[in-house]
Amino acid sequence: MQMPVECAGVPRDLGVAQGLELAWPIRFEVGASRAVDAFRLRLRDDLERLDRDLWCHHPQLAERMRGMAVAARASRRGLIDALARAAREPGPGLALAVARDGHAPLLVRTFPGGREADRPALRLDKPEAGIAALVAAPAWLPTSVCGVNTDGLAVAVSEPEAPAAEDERFQAPPLVLVGDCLQRFSTVEGALSWCERRPTGGAALIVAADAGGALGGIHCVAAGRERVEPVDGAIVSGTSAAAGAIVSGTSAAAGAIVAACREAAGATPEDVACAASEAASGALALVLDPASGTLHASEASMAPIAFRVEGG
Repeated sequence: MQMPVECAGVPRDLGVAQGLELAWPIRFEVGASRAVDAFRLRLRDDLERLDRDLWCHHPQLAERMRGMAVAARASRRGLIDALARAAREPGPGLALAVARDGHAPLLVRTFPGGREADRPALRLDKPEAGIAALVAAPAWLPTSVCGVNTDGLAVAVSEPEAPAAEDERFQAPPLVLVGDCLQRFSTVEGALSWCERRPTGGAALIVAADAGGALGGIHCVAAGRERVEPVDGAIVSGTSAAAGAIVSGTSAAAGAIVAACREAAGATPEDVACAASEAASGALALVLDPASGTLHASEASMAPIAFRVEGG
């Protein structure tokens, strides 16, 4: 896995740094989106509404996306299209939050094999007016899928359970909230309270853990919000997209990952990362430890590796 790309400054500067360092995969994704012209035309109204939502309700993200487009010499419209695609295509990846006896909880996010463009890149985001965070997301995504900040908060979002319906008031997907939480908060309660108030569309689960031992989740379904408490010390993202089920350990992969955290009170994040990757058939697994501010990566094709978040 490549070293994190450092992005620092105001939102536009963050986007410029991301666009310069990750220009090729950004342009590749924009091209892939543009290739499906008929589908883009059918979604034109939704894209306009998504763009409006970003500027009205998530302006820092919209400004970052503008910087990305300029620096990568890519179409901003194409990036909006790519964000919309990410919100409407559920995948087999899992997001889990698991408590450990005598240790801070861990978050786990798996990335089963698929398109190379969807493979996560690591970024060290250092916002000028916010908390620095080590995050993971596809290169073309202006927000993040999971991350851990310097104040001891880790946040992850599940794969989308459902896209925003055409008649939904808001089109921005719940994943746009992950970066907000990491930039602003140091506790699970602060992050989940923020998610309860911010408008999004579609459906997904956001899980969070902090260095103080707190663990929680919030299920976002259109404008509705429902807090999710741990069941037997674990929160696992929806295993039934149709029902939006949020349950603990109902799939073989989820069960194996949860079990790995409980095999011993001293189970290390590296051990959990290896077990998670093995349970996910060798796919990439990221484990976030809010207590140490570290991200641990493991997959069948590489030895486990750890990265630590550093403040600006």
